Amino acid sequence: AVGLALWRGGPGGGGVGAEPAASDAAAASGGGAAGSVQELADQADALALIKAGHSSNSEHDPRRALACFEAAYTLSPQVPTLISAANMQLKNSRCGAAIAMYRHVLDDSAHADGDLNPRHRAIAQRKLREAEDLASALRRTAAKLSSRHDEAVAKRTQREAAAAA
Repeated sequence: AVGLALWRGGPGGGGVGAEPAASDAAAASGGGAAGSVQELADQADALALIKAGHSSNSEHDPRRALACFEAAYTLSPQVPTLISAANMQLKNSRCGAAIAMYRHVLDDSAHADGDLNPRHRAIAQRKLREAEDLASALRRTAAKLSSRHDEAVAKRTQREAAAAA
């Protein structure tokens, strides 16, 4: 549910893709004491959440890690945090959400300066391919299981019809 809530906002709506308001940027550069204090508090909270996310991932708890990374991203939207959240979506086999997040990272219009760090771009591209491959494999597996289920139901129906005759 956390992932879905994060994606509802869209660009400018408080969710993934939301850029800090101009007033936040001014506050960060010393343009306003109250905004600056709040931004620093948010960044400190985000860093603590990122640390907890990495710890949860190391402890093989990708659901908790995902919640931590998404919460950190809402406090301080940074590309590496979004990539970490997408990675946890992938670990939780939520390929669609991961793919959408990686694509968002790769969308240059989603970045305030329009320029994505080449290292982050390479990571997102590699992980996007991995997520797309996993999604494809899961679709193939689901199709095979559905086919086997249909065959089993047909056999059972034939046995029941033979027994009734």
